[in-house]
Amino acid sequence: MEPHHQRGNRQDQAHHRRARHQRGDRTGRHTYWSDDPDRPRHTLETLREARGKYAERDRNAAQGFNDYQSAWNQYIRLERELSGQIARISSELNDVAPGQSVYLQEDELFNQITTWESRWPASNHWYWSPPDPQDLPAGWPNAGSLFEQMEAALNAYEAKIRPFRQEVANGFPKRAAQLDGLAGQARAYATTNDATGGESALGEINRKANDIYLPLASNGHITTGMPIFLAMQRFREAHYLGSMRVGYLRNRDNQIGSYLSWLDLIDALLRQPPNPAGRERAREWQQELERSLQPHSYIGYYVQRGETAANSALNRGRALQPKLAAYLAAFGISNAQIQGLYQSFVDAYGRGDIRTILGLLASDWRGGDGADTRDAEDTLINSFKVFDRIQYRISGFSVQPLGDDQAQVSYSVKIIGDNSRQRLHHEEESQIVEIVGLVDGKPRILRTISGQQWLR
Repeated sequence: MEPHHQRGNRQDQAHHRRARHQRGDRTGRHTYWSDDPDRPRHTLETLREARGKYAERDRNAAQGFNDYQSAWNQYIRLERELSGQIARISSELNDVAPGQSVYLQEDELFNQITTWESRWPASNHWYWSPPDPQDLPAGWPNAGSLFEQMEAALNAYEAKIRPFRQEVANGFPKRAAQLDGLAGQARAYATTNDATGGESALGEINRKANDIYLPLASNGHITTGMPIFLAMQRFREAHYLGSMRVGYLRNRDNQIGSYLSWLDLIDALLRQPPNPAGRERAREWQQELERSLQPHSYIGYYVQRGETAANSALNRGRALQPKLAAYLAAFGISNAQIQGLYQSFVDAYGRGDIRTILGLLASDWRGGDGADTRDAEDTLINSFKVFDRIQYRISGFSVQPLGDDQAQVSYSVKIIGDNSRQRLHHEEESQIVEIVGLVDGKPRILRTISGQQWLR
C-alpha cells in the first residue's frame, strides 16, 4: 500500500504525460501527427511505433496487475494470520481478564487505529483496505483489431495517393497534356476570320484551364519548370493571341457594319425630295464621307489590312460622293445659272459694258491680288480707253459644286484688245479659278482665287 499523496502525484504525472504526448514535445514536434495537409495524420511508420508502445504499456500494465494480485493475496494471507493470532490472544485473555478481551476484536482495533490516525495530517493518511484485484481493470483494452483496421486504411490510402505523388514528382504530365489541348483550341481562334461565338468559347476554354491549374497552384504543388507550369504558360500565350484576334474581328465587324448602316442613311436621304432639314444633314455627311474616304480613316485602316468587306464599303462610299454633291447642288447655284453668268460676262466685255461687268461681281468681291471692285472698275476704264474692242474668250470651262450655294469655276481665258485707229493689238492669257454663288437669288462671282480677268 502507498500513501494517498504519493498516489495522487503519480496520477498527475500520468495525466501530464498523456497531454504532452497528444500536444507534442516542447520542441513543437508531434509524435503521431503530420503538418502536411496532403498526408494523413498517421503514417504506417508512426502507427507501427504507436502499436509497439501500446503493446509495451499493455505488458507493463499486465505485469503491474499481476504484481498487485500477488501483493493482495499476501495481504489477505497476513490479514487471516493476524485474525487468527488475535483470536487466540483474546481467548487466553478472556480467561484472565474477561473485560479486556473486547479490545482485541477487529472492529475495535480498527476504531482505535482510526482515532490514532486522525491525529496525523490528512496527507499522511494510510489506506488499510486495498481493493480486490477483481474490481480493477485487467490490463488495457485489446486494441489489436483497431490497429489492424487503421493499418489497412492507411495501406488503402497510400495505394490511392501514390499515383498522385508520382504525378507531382513528374510535374503533372497528364494535366499538362490537357492544358496543351486547350491551348490548341485557343490558338485556333488566332487565325480565324469569324468572331461569331469566339468570346464565349474562349471564356469557357479559359475556365477549363483554370480548373485544371489553379487548385494545384493554390496548394503549392506547382513550381517553375514543371511540365504543367510550362504548359500553362503556352496556354496563356495562345489564349492571349486568340483573344486579340477575336477582339480585332469584333471591332472590324462592328465598325464596318456601322459604316454600312450610315451609308444606308445617306441612300435614304438621297431618295427623298430636297428639303431644308435634309440639306443641313447632307452638308454634314458630305464632310464625314470625305474624311472616311481618306487612307487614315478607320475604314481605310481595314482596307490596308486587306479586309474585302471594308474595301466594298469604301467603294460604296465613293459612289455616294457625287450623288451627295448633286443633292446639295439642287439647293444652290445650278450649272445653267453659272453658264448664263459667264455668258453675260463675255458679252458685256465685248460691248465694253463696264457697268454690267461690275454688276456680275459680288459687292465684296476680291481678286487673287487683293483687288476689290473699285480697282476692277479703274482697270476696265483704262482698258477701254486704250482699246475700242476687247474680246474675252473662255475655254476648258469646268464647275465643281462646293455646297453652301457655291461652286468653284475653273477655265482658261484669252483677252484680246484692238485699237483700229492706232493699229494696236494686245493679247493676254490666264488660268482663272473663281468661286461663284447666289446673291439675293442671282448668280454672281464671289471672289477670284487665281488668274487675271483684265488687260494690264
